[in-house]
Amino acid sequence: MNIEALTKLRDKCLLFNEMMKNHPSMLKELIPAYEKSDELIHEAFLKKRISRLQAMSNDIDEQVLNHMSSEEAEEFKSILKERFDIDYDIIAKKMKRRIAHILKKRKINSFDDYELIKNRVEAIYDDPACLDELNALNALLLLNERSDQP
Repeated sequence: MNIEALTKLRDKCLLFNEMMKNHPSMLKELIPAYEKSDELIHEAFLKKRISRLQAMSNDIDEQVLNHMSSEEAEEFKSILKERFDIDYDIIAKKMKRRIAHILKKRKINSFDDYELIKNRVEAIYDDPACLDELNALNALLLLNERSDQP
């Protein structure tokens, strides 16, 4: 990966942390955790650990798409679109395609895939319209857990 992409990931992660630290509802006790995260982001950048920055970026995407209030998410999406040309509609479509691919293969091949499936389950668990998808994802997680056992 080139330095430009690495820099973009670093800056996205740092921006998210800064927004969270400055959020009016942020508990002061949590600020040191975000400051430690900033240190880890800088360390990953300096050591060119793209996988760590990508994992952090994926976690941010998950937060924005599934856990932030719609107002907060729209604000963050707008800032990322303006500063980094990141389009969350495209990210959401890629996540859905990846989930469909994993379901089709009926196999979770990586920790990132596992996290993607687990996060999707958490996002839809109380939506009756997603019951079939929820059952398929839970079956896949169960199959994965069984195959990981000795």
